[in-house]
Amino acid sequence: MTIASVIPQLRTTNLAESVRFYTTTVGLTLEFQYQDFYAGIRAGRQLFHLKLVDEKDPSIEFVDHGEHFHLYLETDDAAAAAEALKKKGVRLVKDVHETPWGTREFAVKDDQGHTLYFGQRQEENTVTRRLISSGSSFEKEIGFSRAVVDGDWIFVSGTTGFDYRSMTISESVTDQAEQCLRNIQSALEQAGASLRDVVRVTYILPETKDFPPCWPILKKYLGDIRPAATMISAGLADPRIRIEIEVTAHRQARE
Repeated sequence: MTIASVIPQLRTTNLAESVRFYTTTVGLTLEFQYQDFYAGIRAGRQLFHLKLVDEKDPSIEFVDHGEHFHLYLETDDAAAAAEALKKKGVRLVKDVHETPWGTREFAVKDDQGHTLYFGQRQEENTVTRRLISSGSSFEKEIGFSRAVVDGDWIFVSGTTGFDYRSMTISESVTDQAEQCLRNIQSALEQAGASLRDVVRVTYILPETKDFPPCWPILKKYLGDIRPAATMISAGLADPRIRIEIEVTAHRQARE
């Protein structure tokens, strides 16, 4: 069996007005219309359908309560598309903005209230390099970032078991290991990624005997991800630090 395409359907209480919105206002093409209750709209190589119904689409309220959308329309110039729609009287519910995953987006509502996102993929060399801080005093004193985002790659510095809000650290190596991973998780979230995106991890411990007790903690956070890993025995900057963890992540597309 071969699936040729996937075609979404939007419900409308006024088919003629919805067709006008998507063709005259947005600039898409009417592919077909069947009598007065069904139509197909073409957007580039894709189609979506409009169906006449008696009551407002109940999914509109659900989408309004979360970071969701009904349709995502890709464009080669989000800023120009936003300006063109504003000139036609369409209000932007989200202004043009850059996303952590390297797109430029904005959002509007159609005539029925469906949420439409317009997105522009940016070339790799236009994605701004971004620095992420945890608030650790070490970063300011030494001159480094907790993480550097470059395109879809996130490079997280060697991270210790300090609670960076209070700058305190447990004496337990297992507690430190867990706090290391929490700190890394926080940095990745700021980069629009997660531990699922980790592709490589390096563990540094002054005492090799401290490594096996940490394994259950490491498995808890990374056991399902199973990144490439290296363990190094070396001295660390502060005698209180019993483990330091460094990761590299590659942000994956989300469904």
